[in-house]
Amino acid sequence: MKKSILYILLFTFIISVFHTKAQDTRNTPLVISKEETLKGMKKEKIFSKAKRWLKSDDENIIILRFSEERGVIEAQSIMPYVNNVSIEDVFLSPDAALRTKGTIKFLIRVTCEDEKILVEFTDFVHEAYESRYGKISFGTIVKNDKVPLGKCFEHTTWCNAVWEDMRVKIRKQAAKMWLEAKEVLD
Repeated sequence: MKKSILYILLFTFIISVFHTKAQDTRNTPLVISKEETLKGMKKEKIFSKAKRWLKSDDENIIILRFSEERGVIEAQSIMPYVNNVSIEDVFLSPDAALRTKGTIKFLIRVTCEDEKILVEFTDFVHEAYESRYGKISFGTIVKNDKVPLGKCFEHTTWCNAVWEDMRVKIRKQAAKMWLEAKEVLD
């Protein structure tokens, strides 16, 4: 009897460990990292140029905090999100695409060292505008290829396509911003 209870407890423990590890990977935020080596450039100069890059954008980037001593800058940016996903033969509620229209806010973390800069785009959060049919906000964008459960209550195929559309647009925005940063850094 004691052996049976011990086996059941051991089995339960093993299952809970695997379940916890699986949940951790599902909830890992999407992070896009870009790194560049800048031969002969000192940390202070890289920091100054990075700060100028973040300030040069009109009102889409707000510097939240920085430490010149540590060579770190954190800023928040916002990008509009418009859903253009259309899938034939998928039944959706009225104006489902319009209900996802909104913004994606994200954090830009810049770390400067002698001859090196690291830019991380992270903490992406989708917030939909309110429409007459309600709103569908996807919340934090994580590494999952498929939309996490409870984020979208429309047809699964459409929800996953919208999720991927957001991730593609996020990658394009990060690439565009990285090119702008490289222009300032050169």
